[in-house]
Amino acid sequence: ALTEVLDLVCIGTVGDIMPLVDENRTMVKFGMKIVNTGRRAGLSGLVKAASLTPGKITSENVSYVIVPHLNASGRMEDASIAVELLRYDKMPDDIRAKEDLQKKVDCLVHHNAQRKKVQQNTFVKCVAQLQEADGQEQEDIKDFIVIKSEDAHEGIAGIVAGKMKETYYRPCIIVTPSGEDKQYLKGTGRSIDGVNLYDLLKQNERLFEKFGGHAGACGFLMKKENLSLLEEGLLKGMAALKAEHVDLFEKKYDIDLYAGLDVYTVNLAKELDLLAPFGNANPKPLFYCSKVWLEDVRFMGDQNQHVRFMAKDQAGRKLQCVLFQNAQHYLHHIYSRRQVDLIGTLECQLWQGSERLQFLVNEIRFDEAINM
Repeated sequence: ALTEVLDLVCIGTVGDIMPLVDENRTMVKFGMKIVNTGRRAGLSGLVKAASLTPGKITSENVSYVIVPHLNASGRMEDASIAVELLRYDKMPDDIRAKEDLQKKVDCLVHHNAQRKKVQQNTFVKCVAQLQEADGQEQEDIKDFIVIKSEDAHEGIAGIVAGKMKETYYRPCIIVTPSGEDKQYLKGTGRSIDGVNLYDLLKQNERLFEKFGGHAGACGFLMKKENLSLLEEGLLKGMAALKAEHVDLFEKKYDIDLYAGLDVYTVNLAKELDLLAPFGNANPKPLFYCSKVWLEDVRFMGDQNQHVRFMAKDQAGRKLQCVLFQNAQHYLHHIYSRRQVDLIGTLECQLWQGSERLQFLVNEIRFDEAINM
């Protein structure tokens, strides 16, 4: 029966980034209830190992914690490990079976940690390579980023391309040597809004042995001598798009509410949670908070890639804020001592028994101009 596997349906729907509307939203909503019961022993073991709180798991936890752990086995070694873990419906009585279950959980945790380390190292190398070729400033970056990485792990190339795309807000393709004599290049790419990656590849299909994808992502195989021709063709296609859309490289946000710090409360965050589960086609409500100062700045992460700070308004009101992954991009904003505007979402956390409001920052800006 569907109800017996609704937790797996939920994880698969979120993991495949399906639109969380209509029946998809309904299945994920009720699937999350099953996930939170801890009924499936293998999944429950992974939840515990990933430091999630049973009963408090959200669709975002599924997307950013559970799914990456499950995917990590296939990216780094063997996808069957994740499948076998999820087949543990009930906790086995046999001691060896229990040990086997825990072994698979530990394996996924290890592979995910390994994946994150390899991913970060590859990202750092790609950034260094890009800056060496194109320069340090955003305006020096080419309209389409093409990185040739000799040693990028196939399992994480797409993730790194996505991170490059988010960091520089340019479509990005990472190519790695392939074939017995390395005579081919395997490519994987991610794109920004307004740039249909499949259409761009289609314009250059003569260069590929095979290719596929959609507007936001692609994959292909090509002879290595065709790389310069591909980059030339992609830049030509981007020039045509820029001629039609002068604001192509300006991030666009669908703001739900422009509000000052007096509006953001724990009660508002709780009311917003009634709209969950959030995900593709049903994103968290997005807020625009203007004219605040940043203080109590604290960087986090082994590369200082995250930052936590307080936003303070003219009346002295304060709001705890955190920006993940892209903190180094906003150093000028953070240290400017000027008023800034924040774009992000709101959440209520339970911290040491107390409810705490937090603003998850998507972007920091110097002015209130925003693209709608």
